[in-house]
Amino acid sequence: MSSTGNSDIQRILADVMANRPYSHRQNVDPTVVAVVTVEEDMRFLPDTMGALLRQTVLPGVIVIADCAGGDNPPVQSQFQVIPAPSGLVSSVPQPKTVTVELVGVKGARSFYHGVAKALHDAQLDSSTRAVWLLHDDSRPADDTCLESLLETWRNDPTASVLGAKQLDWQAEHLHDVGAYAYRHRVESLVVDGEPDQEQYDGRRDVFSVSLAGTLVSIETMHELGGADDWFATFAESEDFCRRVCLSGRRVVVVPQARIAHRRARFEGVRTKGGEPVDEDRPIDSSMARIRGRMRYSYTDTRLMMWPFVWVFGVFAAIGKAIAKLFAKRPYEALCELVAPWTLWGGLPRAIAARRRVSRQESVPIGRLGVLVANRQQVAQWHDRVQALSDQRHVVLLSPLAKAHLRRRAIQRWLLAVAMALVCFGVVAVMHGTTLRAVLSGASLYSDSLLPTGGDFGQLWRAATTSWVFGDGIAAPPAPWLLVWGLASVITAGNVSAAIALVTFAAAPSWRCPSGRCVRRVHPLRCGPSSHVACCGPSFALGLGLFSAGDVPMLTVMVFLPAAFAFVFRAVGLYRTEDQVTAHPSVQAAALAALCFVPPVAAEPQLMLSLIVVFVVFLAVVPRHRAMLLLIPLPSGFVIAPTIINAVHHASERSWRQLFGDVMVPLSARNGAPDASGFATLAMRAFGVDDTAGNGLADLSAAGVFRYRRPGAAGRGDGACGGVAVPAPRIARLAHDVGRHAQWWGACRRIVEDRRGRR
Repeated sequence: MSSTGNSDIQRILADVMANRPYSHRQNVDPTVVAVVTVEEDMRFLPDTMGALLRQTVLPGVIVIADCAGGDNPPVQSQFQVIPAPSGLVSSVPQPKTVTVELVGVKGARSFYHGVAKALHDAQLDSSTRAVWLLHDDSRPADDTCLESLLETWRNDPTASVLGAKQLDWQAEHLHDVGAYAYRHRVESLVVDGEPDQEQYDGRRDVFSVSLAGTLVSIETMHELGGADDWFATFAESEDFCRRVCLSGRRVVVVPQARIAHRRARFEGVRTKGGEPVDEDRPIDSSMARIRGRMRYSYTDTRLMMWPFVWVFGVFAAIGKAIAKLFAKRPYEALCELVAPWTLWGGLPRAIAARRRVSRQESVPIGRLGVLVANRQQVAQWHDRVQALSDQRHVVLLSPLAKAHLRRRAIQRWLLAVAMALVCFGVVAVMHGTTLRAVLSGASLYSDSLLPTGGDFGQLWRAATTSWVFGDGIAAPPAPWLLVWGLASVITAGNVSAAIALVTFAAAPSWRCPSGRCVRRVHPLRCGPSSHVACCGPSFALGLGLFSAGDVPMLTVMVFLPAAFAFVFRAVGLYRTEDQVTAHPSVQAAALAALCFVPPVAAEPQLMLSLIVVFVVFLAVVPRHRAMLLLIPLPSGFVIAPTIINAVHHASERSWRQLFGDVMVPLSARNGAPDASGFATLAMRAFGVDDTAGNGLADLSAAGVFRYRRPGAAGRGDGACGGVAVPAPRIARLAHDVGRHAQWWGACRRIVEDRRGRR
């Protein structure tokens, strides 16, 4: 962009200078040079140049450093200012000239590096006493910014660096008003984002200021060698001011001088190379900020202590990463873990920077007590930061509105508990005999639910061990067994009680997550929300899921609505009755990923439809593609062995594994195989014989729960009531892929083997 960028800058400068308001109130200080660095992103340059040319005191030379990669020859322009002296005059005032130079800077590695190269190529005379440093995104917030800096310098000539108050781009909220040293880092003690009410205008001597808008003595720049570009954007100001203070010079902040700083790189609207970024999709600058903080910390410590500091930093990074994970900032957590290892790549530059600090240090930090913050000040500052953060997403309401929302919340929770009890009561009344038997230690079974007498260890081995069946085809364990194992943990290892827990707790559990999450996604009132929440248990009862003991489908109906609700919350597509601004949530994304695991493990065919759903999500909310792509990973990991096996043995029709059900018994012992698809469930709900025409034997007493007490004698009535199959053999319910349409079979060989042992 060398030629094009230079032309764009010239056009912007021409427009700004042509529209400059002429005023006799302006004056020119020929001893001051202003340097404005310009990058490829020129969105903020017109405002910055316009504010610069409106100053009551103008610098004698304005140098525009084109850091966009160009190396063009300098371009010079001039305009004149005729100041109006106070009082009566006997002659016409002499005009003063302001020179504007456009200098091409190539290979600038940081802000100050670009400034240094521009000063080297600019045509300056020996009268220059100070340099006014400006970014293209840091404009003077008022017309007296430079005048305030110069006035303070005249009144306090021992000051070497004079910084300005940093505000946001609208010049309404604070960024910082100087900073203080604290434990090998720099803290501003100003809450970033709080309104500017002149509460910090009493500050004077500080340890560090931002170089944006800073007036620096040319003598100080030559003696200290300027800023070190190795510290990059986010630490070069702190390093330069540190060397100024340790060399016995003064850093002074001038609160009356106000700079509106857009902080394009800090806020992610500008790349590292200076290219513009869409403000609606900013990039994360955490890695650069963490690296700058780490470089400053190391160069503030003696070289002999670096090995110990690095080891401590690795463990500290782990703790910071965990804390930021809980704060729902996963990328920052990753940056914290990576940052300590990046030091080794720049170790020679780090050693040189530390030696430079030691060489220029003449006053120990212990003698700069007024410039060092204490623990109490930092603690109070953290409290103020937390208080402001808690208020940012909260809308101030009247006491009447708060009372109304509190009353509605109590009503919702009471109604939720009541509806959960009602749902449980309906299921308990319909299957009261079965429930009493289960509470006394019996094992549930039905036409689609095999009983078991196995323990937790057997179940876990079955869930983690592959099986080879009659014709030599290997099959992975059923993913559902993992969910069953987790449920058994809640029941203290009792696998039979786990099945009963899932069955009878499905109805009230569906009301709690589903109703709550549906209301989070849509602005439904208490009544409609409750009606929607009741549809799930009613739907399950109508389809006979409770009567048939279809535990996998019950699991799907409990977890799938909550999973989708968490997805909506993860991408910020939700509304609530509370006056809270919707925002994306990494925590909700993690909960969605966990909620998708049980349904997919219970019914693996759901993965096919979920892929289509997530493709739609990616098209609707492209800003959260990374989050949406990570949500299905745990579910995909759980059923990966099943998918791989189905693809590998597709010629043997093993793709039917995706549509099988681990809970469905084999025809030889318990009637025909019966897949629990939605079509079958619908026909069962309307009383249609779904086995007609298929040569499948009718299941005796279908749709009625039965139970088996421990030690009960078996009965061969075709309802699997007399066979208690141990848990590891549940996995052997896989069918012969070449002869049956079911995934899980081989029950005949299991039963025969059991009879042989008896």
